[in-house]
Amino acid sequence: MWTIRPLVAVIALATCAAGLSGLAEVNRFAEITATAAAIEAGDRLSPAIAQGWTKRPLLDEALERCGPVARSAITIRLGVADALAGAPSSAPLSSGLQAVETGLRCSPLDGNLWLRRSMLLARQGAASRDVLASLRLSQKSAPADGWIIYPRIRFEKPMVDAGSAGFGAVLQHDLKAVLENEADSDIMTFYVTSSPRVRRLVRAASLELRPKRQGSVSGLLDSVDFVIAK
Repeated sequence: MWTIRPLVAVIALATCAAGLSGLAEVNRFAEITATAAAIEAGDRLSPAIAQGWTKRPLLDEALERCGPVARSAITIRLGVADALAGAPSSAPLSSGLQAVETGLRCSPLDGNLWLRRSMLLARQGAASRDVLASLRLSQKSAPADGWIIYPRIRFEKPMVDAGSAGFGAVLQHDLKAVLENEADSDIMTFYVTSSPRVRRLVRAASLELRPKRQGSVSGLLDSVDFVIAK
């Protein structure tokens, strides 16, 4: 029969082994984690370094692990796709899309991954319906979070200005969230720096606001229009 002391010893050994195993894994993927952190902090991979990451099997292994390591691997794949955007080969772009789709299997409600999928599909020249489908899933997963709504709008605005069908509705949806939640000064800056086509969508979005907020925003936009018209 097990006694208390041997049982405690076995548990301690198992805990120690698990800790060492976890530490070994952290060390093994340390370069991936550090590189991803640098990219997220605003660093851009040089084409030469990005090319090197396309030949790293460890990156593929990291992608198959749901969790922080996979997230870091996705960040690198996207960084590689950005760094090699002008390359003749479409492989980096395809690898970035594959990485995002792998991440979505682990985190199907990740609004940022749906946004990145939409962006990559657009760069590949995919059908608008597929690009829009991912954008709408991004909106559903992260409807009004400030950290994602502006990157999403920055992607949507050029599509609207180019006359791409269907993008006006998704942009208007995001604009409503901005008008509801952002400071008046931020709304004014956005409105002034937008094209007439986007301004019309801002106006349309303002009509969907709660009555009190609608009156406040409409007055704000009227004052900006008055200045612009001078």
